[in-house]
Amino acid sequence: MTSYVHDNIVPGDPVYSSTNPASPSNNASPKVIGSSAGTGAATVNLYSDSGCSTQIGTDSAANFIGTGITAAVSANATTTIYAKSFDAASNGSSCASMVSYVHDNTGPADPSFVSINPVSPSSNAS
Repeated sequence: MTSYVHDNIVPGDPVYSSTNPASPSNNASPKVIGSSAGTGAATVNLYSDSGCSTQIGTDSAANFIGTGITAAVSANATTTIYAKSFDAASNGSSCASMVSYVHDNTGPADPSFVSINPVSPSSNAS
């Protein structure tokens, strides 16, 4: 005899804690760390859109609340990261906003010479 268990209960929403490294950063693969993956969650997926359709990372719920899940963010841009938890039966939570992560690997503009004071030549030594 086979037993069947019907599960249509969705896990709780994942809860954001931090990123490693912190934003802004020149790291295009930050770890997103949560304080909770949601009750009953087995997996957490990361997305770059509020509809949770463009996946940018995935890992276990344990890693989400531990070392974090690696997110692939856009270069030299702000990526708003969303997350969705899934249980073992593939029931998904709501799409939850996590953080806006700023990637920046563009250095500042070169300094430019404007003027000197006092005008050269001068007898002023300071």
